[in-house]
Parts: sequence; C-alpha cells; structure tokens
Amino acid sequence: MICDNGGSVVRAAENTPYGRLAAAADPMGVVFNLSSLQA
Repeated sequence: MICDNGGSVVRAAENTPYGRLAAAADPMGVVFNLSSLQA
C-alpha cells in the first residue's frame, strides 16, 4: 500500500520483543516509523 501511493519501504517489518517495527518514506522522502505493539 505504501509503494502503491508513491512511498517506499526503508526497513521491512520485523518482529521484536515489543511488537512489529518497520520504517517507510512518503513520496517527498520523509521517513517515518510504523509499530504494532503487543498487548
């Protein structure tokens, strides 16, 4: 979905003890982090 809208994946999602973490960039190159916390 990110790439379909002109962005790019900077770091693919990975499992950590704290949940899944990933990094992406928007079409202008602004990098942001994505996280899914485990309960």
